[in-house]
Amino acid sequence: MDLDLKVVSKEINEILWRNHKTLSTAESCTSGRVASVITAVPGASQYFKGGVVSYANEVKINLLGVDAQVIEEQTPVCEEVARQMVKGALRVFNTDYAISVTGFAGPGGVENGKNGVLVGTIWIAVGNSQRIETVMLEEDNGRDKNLASATSTAMHMLLDFLKADLGTEERFRTHLLYIRSPRKSYHKICAANVAIFHSSPKRMGETAIAAENNQGKVCEIGIYRVNLQLDWE
Repeated sequence: MDLDLKVVSKEINEILWRNHKTLSTAESCTSGRVASVITAVPGASQYFKGGVVSYANEVKINLLGVDAQVIEEQTPVCEEVARQMVKGALRVFNTDYAISVTGFAGPGGVENGKNGVLVGTIWIAVGNSQRIETVMLEEDNGRDKNLASATSTAMHMLLDFLKADLGTEERFRTHLLYIRSPRKSYHKICAANVAIFHSSPKRMGETAIAAENNQGKVCEIGIYRVNLQLDWE
């Protein structure tokens, strides 16, 4: 897996984990590649419920609930099938989000005589119960590159969809965090890329502070008296 996909997968990990959302996949031509990239990041079990490799049409129909007539009339490589695969994954795995890929990666000629599909045509869909977005890839660069392109596009689509749906938050701020203790002296907790994500009173006159560093590790800073003060420098 290249660096770009690792970064994207990590971002997806953070967004889903922090928002307590779940994800599933339904893949045809990519044969589980998208699921593999998602689960390559530690902690994926917190939000990734599973995926279906629906290579055969009967699996798309019987498991994911894709309309057989749509496949017959438009072939399995079409926008509507991609959309229905997302809906099927949402239902089967009971997740908040799902992503699907269906296409003709090659090699070969035209798939099905009716409404012929050219090699390199791949439909990708990502969505939730409210909306689904799709994109079609058409360029044929050989099977391996076609599949790599589809996997990368799917991951970027998912990240963009999540950002649009859940919003973005500056979790990591390149600042120094200081806490002023009851003795009115400043203590540097940690440098760079620290985000406060929890601050709540334990009991009268006390506040509990927790922070997360840029490795994603949670550290309890401690309990401080009522005159606690936070300063971002």
